[in-house]
Amino acid sequence: MAKVAGAALSQVYAIPQEKAERFAMEQISCLKRWTGREIATCESCGMPLARDEDAGTEADGSRSAIYCTYCYRDGGFTEPGLTREEAVGRYAPMMAENLGMPPAKAEEMVRQYLLTLPRWRE
Repeated sequence: MAKVAGAALSQVYAIPQEKAERFAMEQISCLKRWTGREIATCESCGMPLARDEDAGTEADGSRSAIYCTYCYRDGGFTEPGLTREEAVGRYAPMMAENLGMPPAKAEEMVRQYLLTLPRWRE
């Protein structure tokens, strides 16, 4: 499955095949652990909430079930005024560097992905 998904990512976003397959495998492994439990992802940035320390915190100090520690602390967003386009500008360069893809394609990929996350839906 990762090979097929990687091929599609490579073709659509101009990611080198090997990196696209590795990225696809990471995404697939985030869906379910070996126990069959689905792994939640941050509803702001999409980071997998695989470990307790990945979760942000609510105002009462409890762990957030829907946001990561980078996006959400003490019951609020770490950057409450961040716009979707600013998020694209922040995340796309990391994607481009990590996946070896053209920056414009990374922006396209991130822009599309953010629209699937509750924080950024209009």
